[in-house]
Amino acid sequence: GTYNIKSYTSLALDNVHANDTLALVFRLFAPPASPVTTAASICGPGTDTLTATASDTILWYSASSGGTLLQTGTSYIPPNVIATTTYYVAAKSTCEGPRIPVALTVLPVPNVTLGNDTSINQGNSVSLNAGSGFTSYLWQPGGQTTQSISVNATNCYSVRVTNGSGCQDRDTLCVAVIVPSDVGVTSISSPANH
Repeated sequence: GTYNIKSYTSLALDNVHANDTLALVFRLFAPPASPVTTAASICGPGTDTLTATASDTILWYSASSGGTLLQTGTSYIPPNVIATTTYYVAAKSTCEGPRIPVALTVLPVPNVTLGNDTSINQGNSVSLNAGSGFTSYLWQPGGQTTQSISVNATNCYSVRVTNGSGCQDRDTLCVAVIVPSDVGVTSISSPANH
């Protein structure tokens, strides 16, 4: 709204206010509406884009009050983070509105280890186990979706695991099948027979 204010002295001997009147006009503006934000989640350390929309200028800050102005605009890409970090965004027209939080969430990454490459004799098999605690498994080749598989052929086998946060990890183990030689021993001669 607009407010008109007049101020003057009220001395008993001075009733002519033309020479001692101060007139001011104040306009009060409502703060702009808070931006609509989109947070982001990443698997493990890194960065992603945070976004905000508003009809006014958008300001990105490092703190809920004070802090550093990081950027102006509809998006902000933070530097690499290793843990969940909260940033703050506000809209500004004639005046600046309240800051609202927007988080870049760092989700835990699963860790799968199949072990060292191995070899087996022809006719035998070996069990490959990705370990428990994952929400899904995908083996290649073969497409099995179990925690462990049994293999008996020379190949490299990989598994992709997913945890409850939707983050993934992969490991590969190679298996070599040892084939017995077709060469047989028919006789043994001692050194004395030479």
